Amino acid sequence: MRMVRETKMLKITDGEAGYLAGIIDGEGSLYVRKEYEGSTHTVIRVRITDEKLSKWIHAKTGIGAVHSYQPNQRRKDGLAKKRVWEWAVLNRADVEAFLNKIEPWLIIKKESAYILKEVESLKLQGIFNGEPMRELKERLGKLAVK
Repeated sequence: MRMVRETKMLKITDGEAGYLAGIIDGEGSLYVRKEYEGSTHTVIRVRITDEKLSKWIHAKTGIGAVHSYQPNQRRKDGLAKKRVWEWAVLNRADVEAFLNKIEPWLIIKKESAYILKEVESLKLQGIFNGEPMRELKERLGKLAVK
């Protein structure tokens, strides 16, 4: 039996879901990060230099958090790089709900979204590490290299 987790994600239209899928395909990162004791954590992240877009994503979805930072590196001409705005979703239920909503419109990151959902499915079954989890993370890593 699958447990239902509560998400705080707001309702978004299909048009908005398609637009968000395009942002994820182009500027987003879908990955699994290692936690303490070998456990895993799924993450959705968008890093862009457009403050308005980053805040719109957060306001439209109602999930994740937005913060910004100034890169330390300089451009080749010596000037400072633009400020980066980051929208990140770490809550498991929110990651799953967001991926379920945008998945039909994903193209480039469709398989990555599927793998993240598989990771969450294993975690619901009480499998937090071991061979099945290692295989999924390996598949996801190979997708990121392409």
